[in-house]
Amino acid sequence: MICPNCDHYCKPISEVTFRCGFCFKEYEQAELPLFIEMNSKVTRKISTLKGGEGDLRNLLVTEKNVRQVPIEWLCVRYSKIRKQLKVQTTPELVREIKIIVDYLDEINKSNLIEKHHFTETEQLEMDIPIALQKQYVPIVEYRLQEFYRMMQRKQWIECEIENSQTQSGRITASYGNISGVAVGGIGSRTEDAVVRHYERIERFQQELSQIEEAMYPLQKALQQLSYEQLQLVQAMYFVREKPKNDILIETFGWGRQKFFDIKKTALIVLAESLRIV
Repeated sequence: MICPNCDHYCKPISEVTFRCGFCFKEYEQAELPLFIEMNSKVTRKISTLKGGEGDLRNLLVTEKNVRQVPIEWLCVRYSKIRKQLKVQTTPELVREIKIIVDYLDEINKSNLIEKHHFTETEQLEMDIPIALQKQYVPIVEYRLQEFYRMMQRKQWIECEIENSQTQSGRITASYGNISGVAVGGIGSRTEDAVVRHYERIERFQQELSQIEEAMYPLQKALQQLSYEQLQLVQAMYFVREKPKNDILIETFGWGRQKFFDIKKTALIVLAESLRIV
């Protein structure tokens, strides 16, 4: 689950209640915008990033991609840039940190960072060109990994809904055949069980709808890929652990140049479709 207050991940403390690990607010499952499993290696890696490690090391925040970058990544990137500016001031870093500050101000999340005050020298060094690849590769890869987690969650929910609906008839029949229980009687344990059963189905259906809505942009983007590009994306990102390039090159029987050309063009197509670049 994602915390509506600070955009950090929430951990389950009961079947339907979650607590944010950053601001410690508690929410019911239906109050949160989207479920993301916390047991995946990718999610743990992102939630513990420090000083620009992991996928964040190649991220370059720009005006065009800042809205696509997870809030956690922005905060970590911001902290890293501040440390770099103490050693050396460059136009690239100055521009990037300003983009982060302005965006967090815009969405009322500036409380998550320590405000950076620009010097006159930094303010004069703002208008610069930026390398394109760093704008989109980390974000597209993150979106693909997130899509895979949502796809797994979606499949599990669909199975749970199907199983629950199969049980619904038996539960209702059992409830109706119990003697001595008044229909609608307050305090009936059986009635409470029936209500909880249908509420559970409803929560699953709501979450399924949210996941399908969140998956749609990337589903549409994947349709723009060629057959070879889609094959490579699925083999590289829709798996529990990302395989090494050499293994995939051998699996597909492509030369190294063809492999990296297909990978590069696939990520560009996805970035353009998602309007990251």
